[in-house]
Amino acid sequence: MAHMVTKRYDLIFTVLLIMALVTPAQAACTDPNCSYHGTCVNNVCVCAPGWQGTTCNTPSWCTYPACVGCGGHGTCFGGWGASGTCYCALGYTGWCCSKPVPAFPPVLMPQALDFGTVTAGTAGAPQTVTLMAIGSDQTIDAMGITGPGSAWFTTGGTCTPGLTVVNDRICTVTVTFGPGASGASTATLYVNTTGSGTVSNLTAGLTGRGATGISSILIDPLAETNLVVGIDGAGIYRSTDRGSSWLPATLSPHAVRVRALAWDPGNSAQLYAGTYGSGVYRSTDGGATWNACGTSGLASLTIHSLATNPAGRLYAGTGSGVYTSTDCTSWAAVNGGLP
Repeated sequence: MAHMVTKRYDLIFTVLLIMALVTPAQAACTDPNCSYHGTCVNNVCVCAPGWQGTTCNTPSWCTYPACVGCGGHGTCFGGWGASGTCYCALGYTGWCCSKPVPAFPPVLMPQALDFGTVTAGTAGAPQTVTLMAIGSDQTIDAMGITGPGSAWFTTGGTCTPGLTVVNDRICTVTVTFGPGASGASTATLYVNTTGSGTVSNLTAGLTGRGATGISSILIDPLAETNLVVGIDGAGIYRSTDRGSSWLPATLSPHAVRVRALAWDPGNSAQLYAGTYGSGVYRSTDGGATWNACGTSGLASLTIHSLATNPAGRLYAGTGSGVYTSTDCTSWAAVNGGLP
């Protein structure tokens, strides 16, 4: 148990050291090195465990009875008397841990998250930001995400508005990036807190890039200049100049997660598109406009692949097996013998 508590106070001292490095000091301590047993923070030497005094030059023995319980702000290790040492709690230093140290503002770490490249229409791996209360309890007044790309970022975790984070404790914010389109996205996570009457406005920068995953591409069998591509996250695009330029097609109802495309071999103006979660769509004008097919008999609306035979029969590989249709209205399973 003593080992676990010792590690905890070592962590506290490390946090204080980090804060000292990022917080400008108001003035130099009497001994800027604090006898090499502490850190100068805001003109006060914050002593390492086992040391006390203005310059951290005196061992903090747990002398009984003058230092019973280390002033109520620390823990004695090694027994009472000359062999015992006071390890001060966060916010206290000096003789018997009785001297308050300057309060620090809460910390949001890290202060920036980069989600890299994520396929549009999908969600990347979540990342975590930690809010630490240092020196005083902190109540979260407001939090959220703002900025031009805020629509693509979502939050979760234990930090919530109204929560009071007790001194020396933390809560976490889980951020997920799910771009709805290609291109760079930037936003800002903000967490506003109040502690000891002081308002702190904390932020963390968020960046990520949406990528278009080309799931399928078709070439018009009668006009090689005409191309159609399906994009997982951005719908269907058409080109009439071998791909030099592209225009979006119209899907009605709207569906952007296109996973598969197929031509009707008997009619090059008729195409089919399989989507993730929205079933099959059909176009009768070469891919310019699309309408949803029927779903009767189709056990899954997640379409992984499409194929047609010379007679115009359509086959769909779905999340529940293979299905076939002759009119894109009703479907029949053809899964006999499949695992």
